[in-house]
Amino acid sequence: MRTKPDRILLVSACLLLIVPFAVVAGSPPPSAGLQSTVRGDGTLAPFITPIATNPLPTATPALPSSFNCTVKVDGANVPGGTVVSAWIGGVSYDSAQVHIFATDTVYFLDVPADVGSTPGKEGGTNGETVSFRIGDREAVQHGTWQFGTYTELNLSNASAWVYLPTVIR
Repeated sequence: MRTKPDRILLVSACLLLIVPFAVVAGSPPPSAGLQSTVRGDGTLAPFITPIATNPLPTATPALPSSFNCTVKVDGANVPGGTVVSAWIGGVSYDSAQVHIFATDTVYFLDVPADVGSTPGKEGGTNGETVSFRIGDREAVQHGTWQFGTYTELNLSNASAWVYLPTVIR
């Protein structure tokens, strides 16, 4: 048996690779995707066959609409661990506990996008109003859901005061 050293160039999406190997007459191909034939004069005639790879995704995952900034009630920080939630059409799509950053309580929410190709509603679509709750209280501010955006929105709410009218007779 005789062997002939040779090199084959493999071209990948991001990589140029030189693979050394020795071909023994009558042996199987050295690697999947690499094929070779031995010519009548004993030299190697290499060629590359397509290699199966994972297909590229057919759709780009939808990016969320993100909201973050400070959270206050009556102008003061809320207690650490208070839950802030984002709502669209009466359905909560994200919630998280506030964190203390420097001298403020802050929140960060990623409101997911709706996947239009499914029957259910998984999140927001461009232009929908996003309302927020600080604990169980509705925040005064509202946001607008926009694909792939980061919105700084300070959230606040006043304490639940009950105002009764004065009746004079």
